[in-house]
Amino acid sequence: MQEMQNKFEALSIENEELRKQIDQTRDIFIKNKKGLEDSTRMNQEALTSANYNEQYSRKNNIKVMNFPRREDQNLRSDFIETVRRDLNVHLEERDVVAIHRLPSDKPGPKPMIVRFYFFHSTT
Repeated sequence: MQEMQNKFEALSIENEELRKQIDQTRDIFIKNKKGLEDSTRMNQEALTSANYNEQYSRKNNIKVMNFPRREDQNLRSDFIETVRRDLNVHLEERDVVAIHRLPSDKPGPKPMIVRFYFFHSTT
C-alpha cells in the first residue's frame, strides 16, 4: 500500500510539473501569436504605405506610346517639340525631368516614360 501511495505522489508531482510546462508553453504560444498578429498588421500597413508612395512618386509621369524613333534622336527635344506642335501645349526643357524608352518585345517604337517637374505640366 505504501508503494502505491509513493507512486501516486510521484505521479501527482509529475502531473503538476507537466501542467506547469503546458501553461508555460501556452503562454509562450499566446505571446508569439500576438506578436505574429502585430507583425502581420504592421506589414500590411507598410505595404499600403509603400503602394501609396509608389503611386505618388509616379504622379508626375506619363507613358507615351508610338512616339516615332529615328537615328541620333534627342528624345527630350523631339518630345517637347511634338507636344508644342501637335497638342498646342507650351513646354520648356526644364519641365521634363527625365525621359527614356521602356523595354518592349512588340514591333514598332518602344513606349517611353516622361517625368515632368510639375504635375500641372501634364494636364
